[in-house]
Amino acid sequence: MSKRWSIRRELNAHNITTRTQLFRILGGVSLKRRSDGVDTSEPETKRFRSVERFSGRCNFCGITGHRFAECRKRRDNSGPAPHDVLSSSRISENTTSVTCYTCGQRGHVTTNCPDKKNGSKAAVKVVQHCKHRPSGGTLQTSSGESVPFLFDSGSSCSLLKESYCDKLMGTARKDVVYLSGVGGNDLLCTTQIQSEVRIDDRLISLLFHVVPDCNISDPIIIGRDIFDLGLCVKIDNDNLVIYAKEQSNFCNKADSLDFNQIDTDLERRDKEMLISILKKISDSFIEGTPTKRVKTLVCELILVDPQKVVYRCPNKRSPIEKQIIREQVQKLLDAGVIQESSSPFASPIVLVKKKDNSYRLCVDYRELNSNTVPERYPLPRIEEQIDQLAGANFFSSLDMAAGFHQIPVHPNSV
Repeated sequence: MSKRWSIRRELNAHNITTRTQLFRILGGVSLKRRSDGVDTSEPETKRFRSVERFSGRCNFCGITGHRFAECRKRRDNSGPAPHDVLSSSRISENTTSVTCYTCGQRGHVTTNCPDKKNGSKAAVKVVQHCKHRPSGGTLQTSSGESVPFLFDSGSSCSLLKESYCDKLMGTARKDVVYLSGVGGNDLLCTTQIQSEVRIDDRLISLLFHVVPDCNISDPIIIGRDIFDLGLCVKIDNDNLVIYAKEQSNFCNKADSLDFNQIDTDLERRDKEMLISILKKISDSFIEGTPTKRVKTLVCELILVDPQKVVYRCPNKRSPIEKQIIREQVQKLLDAGVIQESSSPFASPIVLVKKKDNSYRLCVDYRELNSNTVPERYPLPRIEEQIDQLAGANFFSSLDMAAGFHQIPVHPNSV
């Protein structure tokens, strides 16, 4: 009766015009009928469920017929199970052959170590290091003091004791750097000093990281950052020698110029013509500071305000830098490039380091240039210069030796 009533209700609720609509509605009624046949009102616990008896053995008491979670002896804590007594004898036989890696005692592993559970300190392992002689020497600071140092190729940076900071003169920095491996722990370094030291008559600029005195035993430790300066370290027994790394593709200066040994891609007649040209202008080649001047132009300075005198105090220099300046100035005086003067104009000297770790003597003329009338000259167009090279087969380039020193200065600008 209920099935007929449900079919009639569905048919009256829809306007059926085709057979496809009728089949679709009847299909829905049949599906609903199959789903309605399952009685879901009965609780889950009342349904019949077949229970099979557990055929295994309990891991606690060793009795078959129940699992470890259903064991009553485990719930009652009535004591150890019979099979535990048997297995403990087997374990005692095997534990005598194991050694704990935490305390070094035999009879247990590190996971069951009582020292580890109680939070006590682990045993100290003493490692016998190979005997070696420390490699080091004595360096001279910029203030002229001698300080012993140790060379450590395993350190990626150079270190300095905090008590020796006043002996190094240089630029202080406040970078935050974490040093790993100093004293066995990570150390926070917040002070660095960029200073120049002299080792074996060689001036070296290094960045020293300041650390507490308790972390290192030597006043100064020089690390492998010295290799970044193009230097090499040779250790022979107790001697430590620092020398410059050999560089390739650089011409070696000779006392006399031998153009027959010139390295060129030209062959036969073209090479002979090049050598003949070089021999004609052999007087133009020089080593060191040039002594001749060009005759094509003269440098004359025209001041915007002739009444303004540019005078700047010299910068603070270390004794080593002062010695370098004296040597450079003496060379220029001997070559006739500069002359002694009592002019009220003065600009500070600047030392610029070259790639070969030597120094170039420069002058800071920025304030003087601000009061100088610029000499504007239009540069030629690069396109026109390239067009003039049409049809040429050989090209050459000239590098002027200290070209700025070859330009004469007008007497009114001296």
